[in-house]
Amino acid sequence: MAYEQTVAVVDYYQELNLDKDDATPDIQVQLNKIRMQWRQRASLNGSRGEEARAKLKMIENASNVFSNEDSRDAYDRSLRALPEVAEQDIDWIGRAWTYYFADDPGAASIAARKARNEHADDPNAHVISAWIELAEENWREAKHYADEAYVLDELGEDTVDVYRVRGVTFYFTKRYEKGIECFQRALAKAPREMVPDIEAYSWGV
Repeated sequence: MAYEQTVAVVDYYQELNLDKDDATPDIQVQLNKIRMQWRQRASLNGSRGEEARAKLKMIENASNVFSNEDSRDAYDRSLRALPEVAEQDIDWIGRAWTYYFADDPGAASIAARKARNEHADDPNAHVISAWIELAEENWREAKHYADEAYVLDELGEDTVDVYRVRGVTFYFTKRYEKGIECFQRALAKAPREMVPDIEAYSWGV
């Protein structure tokens, strides 16, 4: 079924780090990859879980758009008519996570920098920054961002994320006891879906 514009058009290429030159089946593979990562975050409580569930809905809508060539062609035509989005309207934290999940640390790093500039007091901006630095094997920079997230998490909304990433940064900076302590704190509050992932890190310590 061809794509029909019934709601505001979202630029899935930008929002979900999709390559316009990729074949439609390859885009579906990429969507499935990032869907699996966002599904785990959707198990979080509070606003972080809500944000992840909204991202999953976006991925589902994108999957429908890229379900066949006719639908994609109709979508691409509607996309060309879109006005340019103002930078302040962009969810840079969400984009940083998506780029990170898509194994694109360069783009993720730029998005994370913009996220920190706009949301300096948001622990989530520093959590994703830490993961990106870990992916690039920049252990000290990762530790710095993880520590920033820890200090900023006054409301405890990001406790699982903060302790998990801090545990990993402690491991790579050879502070193993602190790493184990962080993983234990993360496990104490983690939703069931995140427990295996955190346990895998803790076993590595």
